[in-house]
Order: sequence, then structure tokens, then C-alpha cells
Amino acid sequence: MTSPTEGLNGDDIEHLEAVVEMAIEIARKGASPFTARLVPGNGGSHIDAINTVRESGDVTGHAETNLLRKLAGLSRTDLAASTLYASCEPCAMCAAAICWSHVGRVVYALSHEQMRQLHPTSHREPGVSGTELFQNTKGAPQVVGPVPSVRPDRPFLLDS
Repeated sequence: MTSPTEGLNGDDIEHLEAVVEMAIEIARKGASPFTARLVPGNGGSHIDAINTVRESGDVTGHAETNLLRKLAGLSRTDLAASTLYASCEPCAMCAAAICWSHVGRVVYALSHEQMRQLHPTSHREPGVSGTELFQNTKGAPQVVGPVPSVRPDRPFLLDS
């Protein structure tokens, strides 16, 4: 586990800016502004996903879980060498799925606390954050975030 921006590099900023821009784009269309991207460690093309909860009614349709569903063809070795970028800190459900998938690194833009200030909700949430789950999981990915320099609040200012 790494704290806030230790280990961040130029590629990380580029991919985080891309997921934040993607979140802005979908927020303008009325979708929940949560997005994720996986950059495979095997040199393959990146894979993107968005939150589809509003559209599908599937409460597990978070960007991270939608992304992980697309990764069935990647080996555990490839996943361990991959980085998952998220517009927001993964929730506990997504963090658990990320741990089970064996993704090696997670970089997120906006913290859960910052997101809740911008995007309050009344729905149930577990009493543990994604970060706490990562911190308490053996073999969890390296985690970097939040990264305020990419202005991750912008999609939430558009979300209705």
C-alpha cells in the first residue's frame, strides 16, 4: 500500500486525466460519473468501463466491476502486472473484486470522502472503505491516490 501520490508517474497522470474526462462525458449524458481503465502489463491496449447502475438497474454495475468482467482473457500474471485507474476511490465491493482479480496496482483520482461531499447519497454503504479493505487484504494491489492535480471533482459538479 502506497500513500497518496508516492509512486505516481507521467503515464499515471495521463490515464487519470483520461478517466476523469470520460467521467465528465458520461455525466453530461446523465450517467453516474464513475469510470475505470485497465492498462495491461503485457503491453496490450487499455480497456475502459463506465458505471451502468442508473441505466441497467444492476447495483453491481460499478465501473470497476464492469471493467473486471471484460478481463476474462487476461492471465493472472498479466493482471498482476496491470494498473487499474479509477475516477474515484473504489468502494468496498469493487476493492474486494479487484483483490480477487489479482490486479497489481490501483490509482484513483478522487477519495471516497471527497466524493461523498460532492455526491451525497442516502443508500446503504458498508462501514468499511475500499482503502480499508485494501489495507487489510493479504496480497492486495499497490494503491495510489487520491490525486487532486487532475481535478477529479469536475464530473461530480456536472452530475444531477
